[in-house]
Amino acid sequence: MDNVQCYQKIVAKLTWATQQLGKDIEPTELENIGNLVWQTLEGKWRYFHTSKHILEVAEDNSPIAVLAAIFHDIVYVQVDECIPFNLTRYISPFIIQTSDGSYQIKSANQLSIDSVFSLISKVFGYDVGETLDPNSGQNEFLSAVVAGSILKHWLPKEIIWQIAACIEATIPFRPDFERSRQASSVYGRVICAQKNPIERLYERLIATNQEFGFGYTEAKLVDIVHLCVNLANRDLQGFNSQKSEVFLDNTWDLLLESNHHLCDRDSHTIAEYRIALGKNYYFLQNFLQPSLIFNQFQGQPEKAVYERWIIQAKNNLNLARLYLGSQLVATLIVESICGKFAPQMTLSTIVGQSC
Repeated sequence: MDNVQCYQKIVAKLTWATQQLGKDIEPTELENIGNLVWQTLEGKWRYFHTSKHILEVAEDNSPIAVLAAIFHDIVYVQVDECIPFNLTRYISPFIIQTSDGSYQIKSANQLSIDSVFSLISKVFGYDVGETLDPNSGQNEFLSAVVAGSILKHWLPKEIIWQIAACIEATIPFRPDFERSRQASSVYGRVICAQKNPIERLYERLIATNQEFGFGYTEAKLVDIVHLCVNLANRDLQGFNSQKSEVFLDNTWDLLLESNHHLCDRDSHTIAEYRIALGKNYYFLQNFLQPSLIFNQFQGQPEKAVYERWIIQAKNNLNLARLYLGSQLVATLIVESICGKFAPQMTLSTIVGQSC
């Protein structure tokens, strides 16, 4: 699928989803939204989190899940090295960048009054003045803010609420018991020490449902969380791929996204390549466990399916560790041989190509 096809499919999915929700939006408006999403996802450093990826995640018969999938990766600060300029108009009314480069929700006296932003913040469990965690939720929260800021012109709050919840569920690799902190309200991310991230999201949906008067029943709230879980699991479906080459290709694309200097095969040194491999190997070996990948909530997905995914993810992770580990050992050997007489030698000089 080429870039033009990706753009056309994004617009087609936007059109279908909004029509399913009973909204006939002008084609030019949908084309503008589609172009914004497409241009952002085809940024210079995007190798995995691209238009192709979000279209795979958007394979759903729920218009809410489709819209959430389209927007869920639109902000990725670590990959893009910034918030893309075209997105700042949707974020700057609510977020400031501090002197150390972190992003922070504006204080109460600075914050623009916006009920949609307030709703999204409460879905994510963020408070006024809070600094966003770049490693857990920052990108997803800002993506939801962009989605809400754009879609609020056509869609009611209760739909944006569900879209935000779906995007929140895609925050990856969260342990059952996140860092302990005193919650300042019922919306705080740590509501109960015995609840996992999806259960805490459910608690926040209960609270926001009551505060904003949406009137959804408990059964409907469970259905919404099931929608969130399905989207989040589809976002990480590469981990349970039965095609090992697909998983390894994804691993390499993620390596390029987090190590931009590797993208120019003729410029990075052997040492730089070894450091990049080492960081990713350490992450896979010491942090990423199969139990952190997929979500489950009240029987969704079924136990047998969930367990099968975990087993396949474990096999794929073991393969990736073996692959990266062997690459790392080989690179260390090459570096030890060449390091004494040419420490700045590029890897391509030795092996011809590296990515």
